[in-house]
Amino acid sequence: GADSDDNITSDNTPTIAGAGATPGDTITLQDANGKVLGTAVVDSNGDWAITPTAALPDGEQDLRVTATDPAGNTSAPTTVPVTIDTQAPAAPAAILDPASDSGIAGDSITRITQPAIQGSGATPGDTITLYAPNGSTVLGTAVVAQNGSWSITPNAALAEGLNPLEVTATDPAGNESAPTTVPVTVDTTVPA
Repeated sequence: GADSDDNITSDNTPTIAGAGATPGDTITLQDANGKVLGTAVVDSNGDWAITPTAALPDGEQDLRVTATDPAGNTSAPTTVPVTIDTQAPAAPAAILDPASDSGIAGDSITRITQPAIQGSGATPGDTITLYAPNGSTVLGTAVVAQNGSWSITPNAALAEGLNPLEVTATDPAGNESAPTTVPVTVDTTVPA
């Protein structure tokens, strides 16, 4: 996910790992229904890692981990909460901010070289990324507010002429939407 400690992932076979266990013990990973997802033997450093052999479904999962020693004694289960999210968000709606549209309202022509791009209806908490016309240079990011709105002012001046900017939404699991193109024409030339 967006945070390495949030237990949200777009990987539906996430590796669950631990440390400080007793070397030689067998660690068992199970789903909430008790189905075994994998096992591992604790190494000499006390470390172990298990990657489920089958894909987990999207949604919240309460995985369980137990340790069994060579004599067959099994510990009480430890719950490992994981949220699987493999679905990308919808492409965000985006327009030239009306306050930056210095020409005829709604024509997407402006004399401002760093015009704000805005949107609404996005999922709160998603990150919106604004890309330059090359599709790879990031011009700015914003986190979607609770009301679904966002706004980004490019961190660099746009070139004179048509600039087909792109915006994407990325959810906390790291899934990125398809891009939305926002055509913005910069016209700073004074008429003769």
